Amino acid sequence: MITASLVRSQSTDDGTFGKFTLSTGESWCCLELPWKDNHPQTSCILPGPGDTATYTVKTINSPKHGNPTYQVQDVPNRSMVEIHSANFAGDESKGLHCQLLGCIALGKSIGILEDQQALLNSKVAVKEFMDILNGEVFELTISWDK
Repeated sequence: MITASLVRSQSTDDGTFGKFTLSTGESWCCLELPWKDNHPQTSCILPGPGDTATYTVKTINSPKHGNPTYQVQDVPNRSMVEIHSANFAGDESKGLHCQLLGCIALGKSIGILEDQQALLNSKVAVKEFMDILNGEVFELTISWDK
């Protein structure tokens, strides 16, 4: 079984950036909402600072992102946590651009778009990810860089 790790490197008002790596060796940059105590639609998912969490991830037919879309299963107090393309995950209460509601976005690099730190070439990265996994269920471990 393929496994994956998401290692978060920083969480700012622009979002939570990190690296998403498969046990097969492929990796991408990733982006989530800023950490705000796991509050639905405004925070990245558990773990909070200092913790590690492991989730099963499987494909679903997403009403918003199509079929197939990978969904992180059994996230406490959350639903529909998907892996899809996006560029922005900023804190909307501070006037920043945001395209996520608690999901995980993959990209090829991190840069600046519209004066905000953002994930770049996200659609390309998600296609690569989907092609490699080809619908296979996997385990995802999320942690913070130490």
